[in-house]
Order: sequence, then C-alpha cells, then structure tokens
Amino acid sequence: MSSELEEFLRSHTELVLVNLWDDNCEASRYMEGLMGEIEHAKRIPVLRLHLAEHRDWARAHGVYGTPALVVYYRGRPLFRLLGRVTPAELLQRFLDFGL
Repeated sequence: MSSELEEFLRSHTELVLVNLWDDNCEASRYMEGLMGEIEHAKRIPVLRLHLAEHRDWARAHGVYGTPALVVYYRGRPLFRLLGRVTPAELLQRFLDFGL
C-alpha cells in the first residue's frame, strides 16, 4: 500500500491532504469533520490514513501521533500540521504558501 500511496501522491498535480487519524483520538474526530468540509467545499482530495496501518509512511513524514495532516502539492510534501488545527490556522498555512 505504501508504494501505491506514494505513487498516487507523486502523480497528483494539485493539492492532496493526507489526514492521519486514530480511533481513540477525540482530536482526530474533530479533524475528520474539518477534512470533510474542505473536501466538499473546496473539492480537495483528502486521503484518510489510520496511523496504525500506515505507521512507516507516517514516520517517514515526521508524524508519530494523531491527528496529523500532511499537505502535498504537485506531488511533493509541502507542509505538515500536528495536532488539532482550526480552519483559520489551516487557511493561514495555505496563504503562507501562496495557495
């Protein structure tokens, strides 16, 4: 799965949000709601990865806990956000990168 995931991320030409979550994390449930809103309103693909199932991929991206968001742009990791993020914080990061 990891090689398929990496191939998808490398081949995608625009933004992709990778949301790493865990069943027992309240902040992960909050982030899932935020990701759903973004996916619906902005039509940005969101990949939802359970941390336990993708631990090696997460570690390779500096993620050791949930929730975490890794933002890819044009096939490359652009930035990551760890912990619960507000819509304003996420929007500011997009603006910081000119998106």
